[in-house]
Amino acid sequence: MTGVAQSIPRGVDLTTSGTTTDDYVAVLTWEVTGFGKKHIWLKNTHATRGLTYKVLVYLSNASSGALEKEFVGGTALTATSTDEFVLERAYSKVIVYVKSTVGSTPATYQIDYTGGQT
Repeated sequence: MTGVAQSIPRGVDLTTSGTTTDDYVAVLTWEVTGFGKKHIWLKNTHATRGLTYKVLVYLSNASSGALEKEFVGGTALTATSTDEFVLERAYSKVIVYVKSTVGSTPATYQIDYTGGQT
């Protein structure tokens, strides 16, 4: 999977999954304007291989030139592990990037995410 862009109705829960590559790929681009608390669970579903992820947040949905902040920097996620992110601020967009921790050894992942109207 090369990535998914979602603009979801308020209060809906969604999931996406895929396989990592050697380079960071945006696997979730989530526009969250008007959402209050947002929850994201990232699970490495591979039995033996690791993945690395980062999470960027934006205050603007501008198509170009928007300032970004690293909410979570490059972090390793071991096989079968899950990390949880809770975003309570009023961001406009959240992007989750993943890549293989070791080159040419793709891992698999699942992302579950939910948010509600403020």
